[in-house]
Amino acid sequence: MSPSTSRTHSLMPDQPFETLQKMPITIEKDKVLVVDDVKINRVLARAYLELLGWKVDECASGQAVLDYARDKVPECILLDIQMPDIDGIEIVKILRQTWPVGMVKIVAYTAHAIPEEVAHIRASGFDELLIKPIILQDVSAIFGARQSGKTTLN
Repeated sequence: MSPSTSRTHSLMPDQPFETLQKMPITIEKDKVLVVDDVKINRVLARAYLELLGWKVDECASGQAVLDYARDKVPECILLDIQMPDIDGIEIVKILRQTWPVGMVKIVAYTAHAIPEEVAHIRASGFDELLIKPIILQDVSAIFGARQSGKTTLN
């Protein structure tokens, strides 16, 4: 994108995704967007997903996800619930209003395993839920291996 055509405004949770609504949507197959404000969590998730053959992009904030989603649509998103700017529950609501149901698999990613919180997260529009700390077998069970995956799970 050239400097003269760059977007200068931020999408806030109550604003529509006008850019995506006017453009044809192309899903980036075998691509997972990992979203977490803690770098080591992104590194671990990336390592597991790449072992399974996925291509991975990363975002470190809720706003970064919205900026990313203006131009790109991954096949799956691994989305942290608790972030300092816009939480994962708000992000999933925005994305579900924008993209057709079932188009993108969105997986919640959290350290909160209290039953009431888990129920609230599941009811918020996520397809699946991973509890931190994650392990390769759980990531594989939710995302599956791609043909280019380099590992066999027992």
